[in-house]
Amino acid sequence: MSNVINLIKEEFFIGSECHSAFKYIDLSVNQLSDHSIVVDQERYIYSIQEKQIIRERRGEKDNPLNEHELNEFRSVIGQLGWISGQTRPDIAFDLCDLSSRVKTATIQDLLRANKLVSKAKSGNAILRCQSFDD
Repeated sequence: MSNVINLIKEEFFIGSECHSAFKYIDLSVNQLSDHSIVVDQERYIYSIQEKQIIRERRGEKDNPLNEHELNEFRSVIGQLGWISGQTRPDIAFDLCDLSSRVKTATIQDLLRANKLVSKAKSGNAILRCQSFDD
């Protein structure tokens, strides 16, 4: 502690300090009693909203997205990309496929993006880091 942390504190401004649980850029980080560290984004994931599609457009699955729908599509792709790269690698393939369709996105693609939001919300995935040193 004195050899490293205190020297860093002398050199850099340190705001609040947390020792076992904290949030950082929408990541919840918690150190358990066995010293393992658990990371999740549950609160952020539940804040992602499925994008509304008017009833008439739902039947036009092969039609391209209009400007508003395309902005909504890009927004949800960005939000899903954030969680995919941090704590939800299980959605990475579907997200990559959707991301490749941005230039030619259709109503069907927006519907698929909404399904991926539902999938992300359907179960909390956590990353657990554990030291195997005694």
